[in-house]
Amino acid sequence: MKELDAIQLRRYGVDGSQEQNGLALRRRSATRCNPKRDSGITVGKESGNVLFCIDFARGCCSDGSECSHRHEIPKFPQDEANPHILNSEFDIFGRKRSILLTAWEKAQRRKEHGANTLDLAALELSNIRPPQKQRSELCGGTVKQDRSVAALLDIQVRKAVGQFGDIADLRIHLERGLTKPAKVIVVFKGRTQAEFAKEALTNQGLVPESRELLQVKWAPFEQSVPFDLQPTKAPYSANLTASIYTNKNNVQVEDISWDKYLDATSQRYYWANRFTLQTTWTNPEDQGDKEEHEDKEENTREEYQRQWTPHLDPRTGATYWAHNVTKEVTWLRPHPT
Repeated sequence: MKELDAIQLRRYGVDGSQEQNGLALRRRSATRCNPKRDSGITVGKESGNVLFCIDFARGCCSDGSECSHRHEIPKFPQDEANPHILNSEFDIFGRKRSILLTAWEKAQRRKEHGANTLDLAALELSNIRPPQKQRSELCGGTVKQDRSVAALLDIQVRKAVGQFGDIADLRIHLERGLTKPAKVIVVFKGRTQAEFAKEALTNQGLVPESRELLQVKWAPFEQSVPFDLQPTKAPYSANLTASIYTNKNNVQVEDISWDKYLDATSQRYYWANRFTLQTTWTNPEDQGDKEEHEDKEENTREEYQRQWTPHLDPRTGATYWAHNVTKEVTWLRPHPT
């Protein structure tokens, strides 16, 4: 691990993590990571160091092949499953997760929402300038385009952000009036790739020649789950004992007949309840304190159903349902069988 001297601490704590500072206080980075051009074997990788170089992520490592850290993007799922890379104490660059990095964190005296949530693998990119409509030379008329602005922006984001990790899902949020900045939710397959991309995109534009300055932060957890849950049967399933538990909002939820599935898109496991059609990325055993019971109460099912709220997906125009308490999402209208 690189020695954290005064210069290194100043670089870690100030220059590289200003994504929540005011735009007037931020400056465009003079360097940019190009994984295709800059990746390579380093002394650190050959010696067994599994952590990534933060200067490589920012495109400014002067050590080159002599660097004591890895010069490559995280691999999914190999790096995701390595506890020496992804753990609750240090991030993938070797920084303590408890350190307050940004000016916002130091002012609030707390970490940014999602900074230490290892299950969160989605970034929210805002202040993105949408592609401008092409206009003809005569009278400034618009030229007919084969793709919508959202589709063009989707292509740009996938090309710019996809070089830092595998994208599981991407959602475009356009404001009324195409001159206003857009917001994009990018869901990666793993947390390690999301942490690398967050550092690589900080103080950058979407593309090198663009003039915007991206605002990069962790996405809200309820927006970070891909909507296309396909119940591809896993090699095995977990049928848990039926029970009723009280979650953090003091709402009783029935836990019965949970099966484990593999999401074909993100290659992540999730759990589905055959009785309530509930889906969740986390093991139901870890969602609350359970109490054994014998009688199933009807009001538990009714309370669970009242927590579902319909939403409109701006990308597809379809309606999906999100649970206000457990934060699951589903394309199907939830109802008890």
